[in-house]
Amino acid sequence: MALDSIPRPRRTPAEVKVAVVARAKEREHDKSKYIDLSWVQATSVEVERLYSSTKCMLGYLRKCMNSETLEPILFLQLNWDLVTNEVITKYVRNAREAGVDGSEEYDNYM
Repeated sequence: MALDSIPRPRRTPAEVKVAVVARAKEREHDKSKYIDLSWVQATSVEVERLYSSTKCMLGYLRKCMNSETLEPILFLQLNWDLVTNEVITKYVRNAREAGVDGSEEYDNYM
């Protein structure tokens, strides 16, 4: 194979480096301040499930339940697999030590 048949590079390594740096600076300038979420599927299944569980939890008699009560109840309902007997025992013991007897906060539906 003759040396004349080897193709010569179109640009020198210095020219390639300058082009790469210029392209990187251009991309930084056009970069959005928001995260690209195009990979997230557009679905509302989980939201609809949450609305359904909230609807079941808040009947017509419990419409006045405050958010401090509703949020833990929904969390426990949706993450029941994370709840163990040890966790329940710990929180019941802490509530008894704090003197919370359950009558301090109750849902007002009258």
